[in-house]
Amino acid sequence: MGMIRRIRKDEAITRAEFDSALKAWFDGANPGEWVGDRGGRGQAPWIFVRDLGRVFHLNADSNREGVREYLGMLTTSPNLEWTVVLNRNGTPNKVAFGPDQRTISGFYLYVVRPR
Repeated sequence: MGMIRRIRKDEAITRAEFDSALKAWFDGANPGEWVGDRGGRGQAPWIFVRDLGRVFHLNADSNREGVREYLGMLTTSPNLEWTVVLNRNGTPNKVAFGPDQRTISGFYLYVVRPR
């Protein structure tokens, strides 16, 4: 399948479009594939999403296994809650999911913080 088309910040998609794009990509992706270009800086923002007045981005190094887990959570909770939590460096920008604020290995979604 390859990677998902890069979506810049000025083209940010809705959460519904994001979920649909991930599902379509997942259905054709091979195990171990990343959503974006691994060349250069794998942690590059790859897909920008607008939701409830905020902008988020999924990094290029998010992988099929992480996407599978995210999509699985959507099947049981279609209106899955996104909560901003501290990243490993103590910065509040990482997104966790559901009422238990679960983070997903291989799924690197972050809020874009205003500058």
